[in-house]
Amino acid sequence: MLQVLADHDPVLNPRSVAILGASDDPDKVGGRAIRYMLEFGFDGTIFPVNPKRSQIQGLSAYASVADLPAAPDLGVVCLPAKLAARAVAELAEIGTAAAIVMTSGYAETGEAGASAQKELTRIAAATGMRIIGPNAQGIANFATGAVANFSTMFTSVAPQDGPVAVISQSGAASVMPFALLRETGIGVRYLMATGNDADLSAPELLTRVLEDDEIRVVLLYLEAIRDRETLIRAGGMARERGVTLRVLKPGTSAKGAAAAASHTGALATEDRSVSAFFDRHGYQRATSLRDWLRPVPLLLGARGVGRGRIAALSHSGAVGVMIADHAAAAGLELPDFAEETRRALHDILPSFGTVGNPVDLTAGLLGDNAMFGRALTAIAADPNIDVLQVSIPVAGDGYDVPALAEASAAAAAASGKPVVMAGPQAEVRAVFRARGIPTYDEDLDVVRAIAAAAARPEPLPIVAGTAPTLPPRSGPLDEAKSLSVLAAAGIRCVEHRVCVTPEQVLAAFDEIGGPVVLKGCAAEVAHKSDHGLVHLGLTDSDAVQAAVTALGDGLTSLGLPFKALVARMERGSRELMVGARRDPVLGPMVVVGDGGVFVEVLKDVATLAAPVDAAAARRALQELRIWPILQGARGAPPMDVVAVCQAVVGLSGLMEANPWIESVDVNPLLVKPEGQGAVALDALVVPAQPEGLA
Repeated sequence: MLQVLADHDPVLNPRSVAILGASDDPDKVGGRAIRYMLEFGFDGTIFPVNPKRSQIQGLSAYASVADLPAAPDLGVVCLPAKLAARAVAELAEIGTAAAIVMTSGYAETGEAGASAQKELTRIAAATGMRIIGPNAQGIANFATGAVANFSTMFTSVAPQDGPVAVISQSGAASVMPFALLRETGIGVRYLMATGNDADLSAPELLTRVLEDDEIRVVLLYLEAIRDRETLIRAGGMARERGVTLRVLKPGTSAKGAAAAASHTGALATEDRSVSAFFDRHGYQRATSLRDWLRPVPLLLGARGVGRGRIAALSHSGAVGVMIADHAAAAGLELPDFAEETRRALHDILPSFGTVGNPVDLTAGLLGDNAMFGRALTAIAADPNIDVLQVSIPVAGDGYDVPALAEASAAAAAASGKPVVMAGPQAEVRAVFRARGIPTYDEDLDVVRAIAAAAARPEPLPIVAGTAPTLPPRSGPLDEAKSLSVLAAAGIRCVEHRVCVTPEQVLAAFDEIGGPVVLKGCAAEVAHKSDHGLVHLGLTDSDAVQAAVTALGDGLTSLGLPFKALVARMERGSRELMVGARRDPVLGPMVVVGDGGVFVEVLKDVATLAAPVDAAAARRALQELRIWPILQGARGAPPMDVVAVCQAVVGLSGLMEANPWIESVDVNPLLVKPEGQGAVALDALVVPAQPEGLA
């Protein structure tokens, strides 16, 4: 048995457990925890509480909490909702450290249930007892047998201790990964289904699990994120301990898009912000149950996958081509072999075999099974290779599958590099798995598993410098005021003048010189071009006068006074957009991407969670489809990416230093050739809505 938590934890490693609503029927909710603890070797004390029985499942039962001989570390409440709060209070009164409330009928059912749930949190706050749930399936520690959980899964899928923890706000989403991992022979130590997270939340339990030095992978399922700071702290703990955090967060709606009347509000959606937050703090976000679990066998292997440089080996040329395509799509490399490896393969393979990467053993493998092991040994020694992907698309009579599996295990042991096998036949995979080789049913899964295992979290970026704290503003900010906020944060803005009469517009044109842009300056209008309030390329007084007249008419039609912004007509290489939005839970998010009027349609943008440094900003730009254009394409000079990164960092600092700002939208940010900077041509700063106002 692996070593459990060094320090006593009443939730993860209780020494005594009381079951309130205990049942003599091991298949009822009040009976399953007792059954499991008896079956799975819990060596602590179990206190069944039921006023109608003196003995339950062979254990002495107690009529009430007051009758218990000692305060249990952990209480498990399996009572109806109308009795649960009183039971929790009684446990708190005798000094119980924590309680799992399995009872449902709380916040998940509506307003009345939410009110009842508040009573549980009040008890927890008043007494210091921690509550898991309500509506919780429960917690299990399979290293100690402390299984305070009512899932039926453990009756059909035998538990086994291992270096994995599953923490979920959903009962089903906790036992599904448990069952699938057990099918592959992987053990799970902790399994937690926390329900409504009214008090002791899934993120808090994550920090407790990370205190266990034997845990190497945590699978986290979150339906809602409420505890941002604890998730940030847990991400840091995992990074320090070398633990991989795989998180599945469903709900890809765009309801966050309505948070601001700007491009940024539409682009920094809830789902993009969630992904940016997890990426910023070292969590690997999965997109499906399969994706969530796929890399776990490789993450638990004794040999890491390094940079994920793959050598592919199969007896099918078509399979090799597909692996190469999958690797390219995943951003992985199938490097060329060293010359020594090529010479060795030339001597091993038939003349019609392929000595490049991927390696095609051809149907010659059918007549010479030993060729597989010799080729694999030669490839494993290649310094350009991190991991070996073996594909067996078919293996019937004539294939010595045990010998192939043995050769794979021997190559992995001798080289210290992992060997991963893919094949559609379950019986073939079973032979490889029995020799300690991770197996998958298709090559795409292997490549994606390698990519995830190679994506180790980087240290948190160090942000150079901070933005100034500005006086809070209320109400909408027009473009001129918005530009002044950006300028105070060190972001270069277009030269401009604010004018409230037509005469001032003409004077501003004389000062700046043509060509200029004339725009209406009204906080009430977010997208001025949609209302004909933007006039470009004005080069002489007559053009300016005509534009002033048209602008005045447009503002009047909207019921707005005359206020205009005259700005220098800048030239540059590309229009980008940068923006920021304050997510109410996750904090400031910064967006950067291709700009212009179609930004919300094309959506070639990246979202980052603040704080952001220049290196993180550059990595985000490299993920965009327009990155090759920014680098210089078709003979054009490269653009000033450094200046763009500086603008992103400036926005990040601005949002962190000024919590009164709800969102910032800079579109366009005109990027000039390398070394010439980037200029904000248009800006919209939206202050946070005062509390209590719609």
